[in-house]
Amino acid sequence: MAGRLAGFPPITPEEALAALRFLVEKGRLKNDEIRRAVKAHAELVEELKARLKALGGEGLRFLRGPEALRRRTRQRRVSAKARAAWKAQGRYLAAVRRLSKAERLKIRAVRLKSGVGAAIAEAKKVGAK
Repeated sequence: MAGRLAGFPPITPEEALAALRFLVEKGRLKNDEIRRAVKAHAELVEELKARLKALGGEGLRFLRGPEALRRRTRQRRVSAKARAAWKAQGRYLAAVRRLSKAERLKIRAVRLKSGVGAAIAEAKKVGAK
């Protein structure tokens, strides 16, 4: 059914009511047809609710839309130590980015010997020359 209505423009409830009144006045649609369609729709909605209720708690997720069907990924908390290490790594990469390969090798040796902080300071000194 969704494929059939794909090209149908969205309309407000007031516009839908006006269209129904127009079709009834022109004799293209009868009041009984509208009542039957509304009744069938209400029965369909009730049937769907009953089926979802039978599924238990999982079935209610369908009523809330497609967002509710996505699995929620738990965002892990990052320790302060890990966050500091990431920031230091970013500062190190920024400091070494513009250096030549030979200068990078020297800075890497400083990092292995004295740590990231010393390597960043050395890279800034070398880069400033």
